[in-house]
Amino acid sequence: MAKAKNGSFDWVKLLHFSNFEAASVCLMQHAPGSETWKDAVAVGMKLELRIHDLKICPKKFLDKGSAQPPFWVATIIKLQGYYALVRYEGMEGDSSKDFWIHLGLYDVHPIGANTHDGVLIPPKFLAKITSDWRNYIINALCGARTVPADYLTSLKTVAVSSKYRVGDQLEVVDKYKISQLREARVSKLFGQRMYLRYIPDMGYDGFFCHEDSSLIHLPGWAAHIGHNIQETSSRKKKCAPVPPSISSSMVTFCNEHVFTTGMKLEAVDPLSPGRICAASICKVLKFGHLMIKIESYEVDNTSTSSSETSESGDWFCYSIESPYIFECGFCEEHDISLIPPYGYQTESFKWEAYLRETGTKAASIPSKPLINHGFKEGMKLEMADLMTPIQIHMSTVIQRAGHLLRIRFDGWDEQWDQWMDAQSPDMYPVGWCALVKYPLQSAQNGAQQKRLRSTARRQRQNGKKVNH
Repeated sequence: MAKAKNGSFDWVKLLHFSNFEAASVCLMQHAPGSETWKDAVAVGMKLELRIHDLKICPKKFLDKGSAQPPFWVATIIKLQGYYALVRYEGMEGDSSKDFWIHLGLYDVHPIGANTHDGVLIPPKFLAKITSDWRNYIINALCGARTVPADYLTSLKTVAVSSKYRVGDQLEVVDKYKISQLREARVSKLFGQRMYLRYIPDMGYDGFFCHEDSSLIHLPGWAAHIGHNIQETSSRKKKCAPVPPSISSSMVTFCNEHVFTTGMKLEAVDPLSPGRICAASICKVLKFGHLMIKIESYEVDNTSTSSSETSESGDWFCYSIESPYIFECGFCEEHDISLIPPYGYQTESFKWEAYLRETGTKAASIPSKPLINHGFKEGMKLEMADLMTPIQIHMSTVIQRAGHLLRIRFDGWDEQWDQWMDAQSPDMYPVGWCALVKYPLQSAQNGAQQKRLRSTARRQRQNGKKVNH
């Protein structure tokens, strides 16, 4: 497998395989350029490319030494994420000189945009196609489509832009006690991903996430919905409450469906995101937010977490709009193995019997909109490991279940899979890491990354026994 100089995995050698299929940029709404990608970049479009390969550069430019290599026209033959397979004009029907470029990094420009400082001259192997190459290329480009002016060159700018700035203060989930939030400051930005340091800053303790993550909130959010937040000296400052974003339809839903403690549902385990588990509502917050406990962990009989005034450290806050909570029966409907409450067997667990046995009711969870998200099994992408989110891995879509995707890190086994919403900001097109200059982990690094992930999971589970 190829690696870039900075140790990041390089996709290029895999792109040549006939069965390789990367998810399109337009499937990930948060990805740079995604909003107009479908219309702006397409197979058959023509581009002007700098000739970087000295073996094919016209001799007179080599003789000049420092002179900039010329440009020539190429056609997009295939797209894989941010990568394009291109063919030089004049090689019609001949794929022997085709090559892959990263559309956000290669010196590429729209046809006739005059956005570069080079001349248009064919590579050496095309020099004999005609003595009048000017008229040849004019005729070849008649009626040709190209990308919008400056669209590709703007990708770099968009990729490193963020709505936050270093130093901005936010409220963030405490990764060591997920039932509470902590204050944090933006320390570093990597495109739309950022590294936050908790307050007080111990110099080593931080949190990686995307700027659109549901795990971060503006100051005042916790107080507004009634969520626990670790008290610090800086919280003495007054923070204006920031209303959470909950749609009017969800307000109506909350008014029509009463949530009470003890109600049951199914939820993705925040401590092990490859598992969908039986869960309970432990506390009802304001504005459609619930504190939920995953029931597959051994019950801590010394805890007073049954009281609404005392929260267990493994409760987790989900909005009723969250794509990671479901009504009882979701897993059965989508042929997913539900992890039952601790002490129960997966094969024999039935919700109806369990609700009768415990004297509880199933929570009414709003249905997720049915969208044609476009993802297919086998598609490749880049994805953050939610347990160690500093890591972005080469990954593959393994299963679809409505709006959910089961993603596997390439080279890892299924116990490390993650269930992801099809619109999750933690998934990226092939080539995103290269675009923002962030290291992409390869399958070869699997053993080391598994150890890191196991450590992170143990730290957050605090030694509790768990159903597998």
